[in-house]
Amino acid sequence: MGETEPVDLDGAGLLDEDSIPNSNQSLDCFSCGESMNGVYCYACGNKNDNYRRSIWSLGAELFSSLTAFESRIWQSLKSLIFKPGQMAREFSDGARQKWTSPIRFYLMSSLLLFGYVALTQTQLIAFGTMIKDSSAISPVKVGLGDSELAPQVFFLKRKSTINKSVSEDAISIFEKEIADIMSDDDEKSKEGLERELSRTRASLKSLEEQISGTDNSYAKEGISRARDPMLTQIKALEERIANFDADAAEAANDSDEEKPKSETDTGSNINIVGASGQKMTLDNDGIRQSVLIGMRHPERINAPISKYLPRIMFFMMPFSMLMGAIFIRDRKKAMLYDHLVHAAYIHAFSFLLLFVFIILVQITPIKGLMWIYTLILLIYLPLSAKRMFGRGWFKTVLTSYGVGLIYTFIMMLILILLIAMGVSDILKGVALPS
Repeated sequence: MGETEPVDLDGAGLLDEDSIPNSNQSLDCFSCGESMNGVYCYACGNKNDNYRRSIWSLGAELFSSLTAFESRIWQSLKSLIFKPGQMAREFSDGARQKWTSPIRFYLMSSLLLFGYVALTQTQLIAFGTMIKDSSAISPVKVGLGDSELAPQVFFLKRKSTINKSVSEDAISIFEKEIADIMSDDDEKSKEGLERELSRTRASLKSLEEQISGTDNSYAKEGISRARDPMLTQIKALEERIANFDADAAEAANDSDEEKPKSETDTGSNINIVGASGQKMTLDNDGIRQSVLIGMRHPERINAPISKYLPRIMFFMMPFSMLMGAIFIRDRKKAMLYDHLVHAAYIHAFSFLLLFVFIILVQITPIKGLMWIYTLILLIYLPLSAKRMFGRGWFKTVLTSYGVGLIYTFIMMLILILLIAMGVSDILKGVALPS
């Protein structure tokens, strides 16, 4: 009969006080050998769990922890939404076990928001064009009956929605309009007509490539409708060029001094500097091509925004902490640590709220949701700051909106830089080297 080790029944009972299987625990610490009196060793902090069980058991435990979130997270979420600033104040004052930590809340909300944005290709903010009724003020009219093309800012829309905001028909009409405007002077010469013919043929070739590369029958049919106007324009230009010599000879009899413009005339060229500092020159054709690329492929403009804006938003939390510390100072209630806690909870709330509004924008036809989102933040910020720092209402409102205004201004400057990067990417492909 084999020997058996004695079991400390009183000590073994301690292992039943947690959810970890007793077979994966020990009465002595796995690391330092000290006696265990809980899940974690009092001497070294090692967890009383060797994790030697099936992968399915570990997976079930992980799933349970992720869905349960522990009970206090629901209490924390309720406080974050309905009692702005309460959790931040109490956590800063030492109530660490009562509330979910601000960094954990911030990371969780960031993962939820930016994970969804990445998976669904949602644009937090993007630029493109849309067809609007002609009664609205719009800088670009293209002859679409009672409608016109206008620049548009998109909020919380999927990339596919933005790309489909303007039909190929409208873009083709606009292309003809802008070509007519920019070629008014060029059409006085044979060289100008030939350049216009070359541009139109290039556009037709690009259109043919789009048609052949499109598998969707509805999209192919829509794009194909733009082919006939281009063919008509090419035919008209060819006839004008063919008749130009006769017309020029007749005009020469009236004035020997009149000469056509030189192809090398650069009076209408625009000299620009790209986002990376390179110098470029845009002629009429370059301007036309860059505008059309931006209309047909708005993702080219929005690519830097999609790539960098979520990262910038994530790292703006420490910036808001520093801004708060500059405007609100108190050795008892407003030290740098207090501002870190408050900024983390504020950003967690704004990210969770933004996630909810992204869903609403994408699944409901409700208009003006971004204004509602902004209004909620405008109310929430001073309420949270008031409960967190305990200052008077006048100072609280003034400080909250002052920090918010600086925060918004910085974000606008960053957004302008990101747009410039997208536009520069387009211009590099069409501009002439200086």
